[in-house]
This record gives sequence, C-alpha cells and structure tokens, in this order.
Amino acid sequence: MVILSFSDLGLIRYFQLKNEHNRLLTKIDDLKIHRDALQIEKKLLEDDMDYIERIAREKFRMVKPGEKVFRVKDNRTVPSTN
Repeated sequence: MVILSFSDLGLIRYFQLKNEHNRLLTKIDDLKIHRDALQIEKKLLEDDMDYIERIAREKFRMVKPGEKVFRVKDNRTVPSTN
C-alpha cells in the first residue's frame, strides 16, 4: 500500500484511522463471541429442560410442588478493628 503524505497531518490522521480500525475489529470480535454465547443460551432455553429448571431455581427462586424451602440466617458478625 502506498500512501502519499504531503504533511505530518496526513500521517497523523492515517495512524489515528488505523488505530480506530483496529479498535473496531476488536469490538467486532467481542460482539461475535457474545452473539455465539447468546445463541448457545437460546438453544439451551429451547431444548434443555434441566437448564430451564436450573435457571428457574437460581434466578427466579422457584421450587417444585411439595418441596420445602429453608432459609438460613447467618447471625455471625465480623469483629471490627479499631
């Protein structure tokens, strides 16, 4: 690639654009990884009943009929350092 630069501003602008291009390529790669993870989760939510049950229990605190839920209260305190 041949670049004709008639001033330092042309060269500076070239490097700015090159950095921006590299930053955008990195962002595209990150977004592709995120998209792939979302596609995997979508597939699990469509087909995997064990995954759906785990999500329901963890995120929505759901239980099966007849299950008992026990709450554990921790009364311990952290000693203060004065």
